[in-house]
Amino acid sequence: MIKFPPLFAAAVVVFFVLAGCATTSSQMPPPPPYLAQLEKMGVAPATLDRIANARVLGFEDVLELVRRGVPGDRIVAYLRSTRAPYNFTQPQINALVRAGADSTLVNFVGRDAGDFLIDAQNENQQARLLRDARFRRELWQDPYFTDPTYAGAPPFDYVWPALWY
Repeated sequence: MIKFPPLFAAAVVVFFVLAGCATTSSQMPPPPPYLAQLEKMGVAPATLDRIANARVLGFEDVLELVRRGVPGDRIVAYLRSTRAPYNFTQPQINALVRAGADSTLVNFVGRDAGDFLIDAQNENQQARLLRDARFRRELWQDPYFTDPTYAGAPPFDYVWPALWY
C-alpha cells in the first residue's frame, strides 16, 4: 500500500474543491436590467427568451424590437454581442425602415449584409469571384491535370528545388 504524506492529501482535496467551485461559477452572468424594460415595452415573449439566453435574433425578432420602440443603438449593441452575421435582404431592410428603424440600425444591418453577402452593392467582388471560378474551371480542364501520361510543360511557372543543383 502506498502512503501519501498528509500535506499532499490535503493539497489534493483543496485542489478538487477549488476546481469544483470554478466550474460552477462559469455560468451565464445575471440578466441585465434592460430585460425588465423590454418586458414593460411589450416585446414578445419568444424574443425576450432569445435575448435572455443570448441567442441570435432572426429578422422577425429585430422587427418586433423596432415596432416596440427599442432604440437602434440598443438593438445594434445586442446584435454585435452575438457575433453572428445578420444577412437581411433589401426588402427586409425596407420593412425595418417602414417600421421606424433609425439610421444606426439600418446602417449596421446594411453594412453587415455587405460584409457577408454578394449583392448589387458589391459588384466588384462578385465579378472577381466569377472570374476566379472561370479560371479554376479552365485550369482543371488543362491536360496537365486530367491526363496522367501528359508530358508537356505545366500551366504555371515551375522552379526546380535549389537542392537539386
